[in-house]
Amino acid sequence: MSRVKKNNLIWLTVFSWLLVLWANASNSTEKYSNNIKPLFMALDNSLPNYVGYDCWHGYEDILDNLRDAQNGVPPEKDKVKIAECLMNSAKTEYPPLIFATSVFSDESINAVTRGIEIVSSRLGNYGPYHVYLVGNNEEKGFVVDVEEIAKIYCNSADKYTEEPFENCFENAMNDFPNFGCCGAAHNPSHGIGQNIRYQSAVFSEDNRSTKEGRSIITSAHEYIHVYQNGFFLWGNDIAAEQAGLTEEYSHGPVWLEEGFAEGLAQKFTYQDGYNNHYKDFLNEALDAAIKVNRIHKFTLRDIATRQDQANVRSICEECQGWLQYETAAIALAVLESQIGNENFIDSFKSYYGNVPIVGWESAFEVSFGMSMNEFYEMIDIFMEKPKKEQRKIIHKLL
Repeated sequence: MSRVKKNNLIWLTVFSWLLVLWANASNSTEKYSNNIKPLFMALDNSLPNYVGYDCWHGYEDILDNLRDAQNGVPPEKDKVKIAECLMNSAKTEYPPLIFATSVFSDESINAVTRGIEIVSSRLGNYGPYHVYLVGNNEEKGFVVDVEEIAKIYCNSADKYTEEPFENCFENAMNDFPNFGCCGAAHNPSHGIGQNIRYQSAVFSEDNRSTKEGRSIITSAHEYIHVYQNGFFLWGNDIAAEQAGLTEEYSHGPVWLEEGFAEGLAQKFTYQDGYNNHYKDFLNEALDAAIKVNRIHKFTLRDIATRQDQANVRSICEECQGWLQYETAAIALAVLESQIGNENFIDSFKSYYGNVPIVGWESAFEVSFGMSMNEFYEMIDIFMEKPKKEQRKIIHKLL
């Protein structure tokens, strides 16, 4: 394509986009009108033919080496160039798709939709992303349409990932009818070298969760995981994983990934007027953090890896959640109270943007101005303070 034609096309695209913006501004005051709005899909809908972007063209040998090595380390040649391409390829113009069984009310579907919009308005649109509202095996949230939603879930896996339909469907038919209440599980994009960075989430929540105000927060939480996964580029370090170590170019410690997701989901929904219990969350999370620290003697250092999760759970089953969700959210709230909300969000984005280039430890220090050990020490000091003083610190976020 000639430069003139390309420039004309760019300007035509910009002009068309401006018209869309003007139309939205003129016809609607809806806060999220300029976002890519999630779409609700029937279970028998055909699936879209997504078009991905090949960042590995000309780097096929490097990709093969990364797959063979399985060490989760970026290539030496053109690392930054490839990483920037991959990070951009995780963004999408395709709308998130929501599939639900017939047990879910319009109110529940709208809550999940709004949770995605709240996060994407701040962090951008990542995916393609599908949500499957399955339900659970409790009387008021029972799973219906099991085969139908399992089929669309597995058709998507078969179409966009390397998982075959038959394997997926067998597992889904075993798992979906037996879900307990209530929560969700995020499924990241599969491996490296995928042109289509498809991600999904399966919800075992039901209409009660919506009435309690939880569904919108869960939806926001899972979409933050979609954002985070857009920066996981080099695959898993199998040796480090088996040795119980935190992989250098991963999201970092388990608690950091989950603490960001839960803490920001709570905060974003609060900021937009959909979470009236944010103060209660902070207070209850602080109580849990105190309990797990002072009674069970655990700190965030004890839950950095998947093996750590299992070790903590074997000693105190509830302590895993108290550490990776509540304690992590409180620790990050302490950090945010020190550097301010705007700086915190900028640092959060900086962290993930730097992880694929320099690794999570250096990325944390560059982005937040302290090493992870210094952060741990700061939280140790916080945990020793009187509860009244602790609450004063975390309530700065309100």
